Amino acid sequence: MSRRAKFIWSGLVVAALVVLVLILTGGAGEGIPSEPQAGATTTVTAAPPETTAAPPSTSSSSAPTETTSTVSSTAPTTTVPGSTVPSTVPPETTTTTLAPADDPDAGEDQEAPVPIGQAIVLGEWRIGVSAVELDATETVLGYVDFNEDPADGSQYLMVELSGVYLGNTFVQPVFDWALVKPEFSHVPEGLECGVVPNSIYDVDQVAPGGQFTASVCFEIPTAEVTDDLVLTLGLLDESGSERFFALR
Repeated sequence: MSRRAKFIWSGLVVAALVVLVLILTGGAGEGIPSEPQAGATTTVTAAPPETTAAPPSTSSSSAPTETTSTVSSTAPTTTVPGSTVPSTVPPETTTTTLAPADDPDAGEDQEAPVPIGQAIVLGEWRIGVSAVELDATETVLGYVDFNEDPADGSQYLMVELSGVYLGNTFVQPVFDWALVKPEFSHVPEGLECGVVPNSIYDVDQVAPGGQFTASVCFEIPTAEVTDDLVLTLGLLDESGSERFFALR
């Protein structure tokens, strides 16, 4: 082979190699976008975390709604008990309002006592007898275990008083009281019945225009519990202020 032929052949080989390199380079170039596609795939793969992150933000945004609804729902609960207190007041603190006596001078005479359920004005009080339990022995003994039986031949008698304060200060309902009849009188000595339900001694101060309903208890011989037995009620340390109240 001549020297010229060798030169041509070498040129062809080089050209062939260049073409081969270009082909290979073109193949690699076509493969480059595949890496971004993989990147895109990664980006797409990363998208779900963004999507899954959205629910927490949604739940967190709904939390105030739950809190708000909880607060708004509990507010009535707080308000309702307050508004229903009057209907749930224990019986021992329930008050009774009495009608004025038919005769404003009723009770001045022992033989014409103020009827049960009517009230007269006594000092700064409009007061009367709202209920009577002539034999309250079982009530007293059943109220607390440490209350003692009345003396032999005696019984407990409980009178419920209801009054409205007409003055302008704060006072407790304190009076002089006794059970009397023409030839008998009984003035109680302290808590002679023990601890009784709705005791007048447990009543707090009454405000102007306020009222109370509470009980006074006596231990009295059973033989003296007759039709002519009445209650006397007077202002403390004011002789001559007594009024008479029927027990039947």
